[in-house]
Amino acid sequence: MSERDGTTQAYEVSVSVYSESDSLFHLNSSVVWTLVIFIVVEILTGIFGNCVVCLTVYKNKSLRTPMNGLIVNLCVADMVVCIITSPVIIFLVEEEETIIDDTIAYRGRFAACQIQCVCHFLVGTVMLITMLCISLERFHAIARPFDKGDRWFRIKVSIALSWI
Repeated sequence: MSERDGTTQAYEVSVSVYSESDSLFHLNSSVVWTLVIFIVVEILTGIFGNCVVCLTVYKNKSLRTPMNGLIVNLCVADMVVCIITSPVIIFLVEEEETIIDDTIAYRGRFAACQIQCVCHFLVGTVMLITMLCISLERFHAIARPFDKGDRWFRIKVSIALSWI
């Protein structure tokens, strides 16, 4: 605000992330590229971190415990998100700039959304079941600390059932 001759003037400043087109859902190219860069960084760090965990458990025999088997299962599920689902998000965000034919673009977006939806549902369910198995395994370890007979069998069965 500024005062001039005893009157107050207000200046209104607005910043829009949308471009001026027919649809409100077209983002500015700078916002699109910022999103793409963040998603690519997320993909690369996710794949790298999960591969490090899986390789560490694979290389060290002392780390091959039932609990670490469940953690490796979480890493595999997270890698599925990084490899399949996140690139679909990039496709959906960046595809707006390269539309050739509306029919093909609609079918591509629809198929990409279906793939993303199925993968998110599958991986989310696997992660929830795996965390439930971790909780049950910790309960079993506390409630019955000397009963270690069939832990590996239970873990292998629970990992297999979580992906079905």
